[in-house]
Amino acid sequence: MNTFTLKMTALILMVLDHIGCYFDGAPVWLNWLGRLSYPLFLFCMVQGSNIFSISFTRPIRSFCSGLQISCSDLSGRLSICPKIPVCQKLF
Repeated sequence: MNTFTLKMTALILMVLDHIGCYFDGAPVWLNWLGRLSYPLFLFCMVQGSNIFSISFTRPIRSFCSGLQISCSDLSGRLSICPKIPVCQKLF
């Protein structure tokens, strides 16, 4: 089994997890199966970092990008969610 197959399996499992989270009445086993996607993605990420050399600055840039996205997401939630009750379920 190659990493492409693992990634596609993890992607399908992640979609099942999101279906289990966002649709009322969905069986709980969708969440159980979906939680298996993270270890598969993590394994593929570690395998990729072993193959390609990663410089010291790349993780720092990734962290800064993630922090920027999280801050913009938080500001969007604070401005939109109090007005729309559906947003509490989705976000």
